[in-house]
Formats: sequence, C-alpha cells, structure tokens
Amino acid sequence: MSAAARHGITPAQYQANIAAGLKWCRACQDWQSRQDYKPSASTYDGLRPLCTRHYASPKPITHGLTGYRRGCRCDKCRSTHNAAQRRAKARRIADPTGADRAGHGKATTYDNYGCRCESCKEAKSERNRANRLARLQEHAA
Repeated sequence: MSAAARHGITPAQYQANIAAGLKWCRACQDWQSRQDYKPSASTYDGLRPLCTRHYASPKPITHGLTGYRRGCRCDKCRSTHNAAQRRAKARRIADPTGADRAGHGKATTYDNYGCRCESCKEAKSERNRANRLARLQEHAA
C-alpha cells in the first residue's frame, strides 16, 4: 500500500490507524482524530487534507481594491476597482504592440486595446449588431 509507505509504516499499521478513526495531517506530519478535520466535498474521504489547526480564520476585509476582489461591493471598493480598471486599460492602449499580441479581428481587441484597424472595427460592428438583435428579441418576447 503506497499510502502506508509514504508515512513510513506497514500496511497493517496504516489500516489500524484508519480503523481507530485517525487521519494523517500533512502539515502536522502526524495522525489526528477525524473529528479534528472539517468536511470537504472534493476529497475521497469527505474531509479536508489538513486538520483545523492549519486553516487560518479569514482576515477582515480591507476596503479598496483588495476588498472588491474579496467580494465587497461598497462604494469605496467599487470606485477603487473602477479606477484600477481604467488605469489598466490606459496602459493597454498606450502600448500599440499589445493589440498585435492580442490578435486583430476581435471585438475585445477593439475594446481593450483601442485598435481601430478594419478587421477589429468590423468585429466590433458585428458584435454590436448581434447585441442589438438580442435586445430586440428579448423585448419582443
């Protein structure tokens, strides 16, 4: 049994630990009671891989850009996020080679990189037509 070998014990000792209600904690490098683990839907045994001692409690939200990234949508977090997005777009537009790297003929290159070549303009026009048609169909229904 490879799990037993990883822990440096025999398969019989490994099975005895499992039968005793123990689980290996990777951080402690020791066997802990299964009651010391929180549930997890994504693991084979339904428990997190580390015991509860190794999961930090969440930090309070600091408002601003990091607050927005953590899910806060207050006015300060929204305005900081919007300002960061405007600065990022200005950086993309200031670098004309960025549109070449992103690829021409896409509406996103028109929007994000400010490219006004014919293929990007046509892609943006096509997207606008499709959006307009979808809105008309939505209102007709």
